[in-house]
Amino acid sequence: MVCRAKSCFKDELLKYNDLQLAVGIKSDSYARQINYFDDFILSENINEIKLTEEMCNRWIKPREFEGQFTKYIRINWSIGFLQYLKTRGYDVFIPKRPKHVSSQFKAYIYSEREVEKYFLHIDSYFSVKDPFVALYLPVVFRILYCCGTRIGETLSMRVKDVDIDNGILYLNETKNQKKRAVPVSKDLKLLLQAYSSKCIYLKTENDFFFSHKDNKRVSEQSIYHFHRKALEDSHIPYKGNGEGPRLHDWRHTFCVKSLSLFEKEGSDLYNVLPILKQYVGHSSIRSTEQYLQLTFSHFDEIMDKTKEITDSITGDNHHEDK
Repeated sequence: MVCRAKSCFKDELLKYNDLQLAVGIKSDSYARQINYFDDFILSENINEIKLTEEMCNRWIKPREFEGQFTKYIRINWSIGFLQYLKTRGYDVFIPKRPKHVSSQFKAYIYSEREVEKYFLHIDSYFSVKDPFVALYLPVVFRILYCCGTRIGETLSMRVKDVDIDNGILYLNETKNQKKRAVPVSKDLKLLLQAYSSKCIYLKTENDFFFSHKDNKRVSEQSIYHFHRKALEDSHIPYKGNGEGPRLHDWRHTFCVKSLSLFEKEGSDLYNVLPILKQYVGHSSIRSTEQYLQLTFSHFDEIMDKTKEITDSITGDNHHEDK
């Protein structure tokens, strides 16, 4: 992800980011936090480097659809940045450090019936103010479901990153800076071509592939809004507290159903797992395995076989006596 700061805090945000990089911190989430904070400053119409307690309280207030762990990361990052500003002589309020929140992996796997109902509504949404909404929504959500991409890397694609002739998505603004090429299915390629024929002639190669009528990038928050609306309209209960169904669970669903399909076809998971790891951009095979650890019971057989393969690849073949 690229830092796109534009507020009066821009220079200090970038300097702070450079300091983090200098000491070896290369987390992609830092760029995301910078963008979140900068967007907040712009939305508050703050024109000087100053943050009162009232402003800070609005910043640390939970964002819509934000989980506890994500909020914990965001506030901790902002405390570090505000402490940095304090040493630079700026008048900023520093909030209390929140209690530690552990990251617990949870996955919600959409059923075939839920997928059908969900996309029936996604395909029906439109906006009178922005006709582009009805064009990009079906494409964005199908990329998430059919390719298992992350929402940020999907919305960050430029026109030049999408090869509509060969059906390849080039993801350049990704987690951990792991750029990758993602081939799509024939049906998705046709959908991309249909979208391009209606929208791309208005854009340059450096414009965002998915944008509003004013050519501004579609935000993650906008997609989250339609995700929650589709859940409600489809009568799919939203559990909250990180239990989903979240937008990111389309990625989980893609991983699980991909392994399920390969297993049914009799493929050797020893060969499939590393390919899936590369396709979705995981940093390790363990990450790919983790995506499948909390799925529904009828995937238990796949999980057992995946665990055996992972152990053989990593050399972790120690088993307790039964």
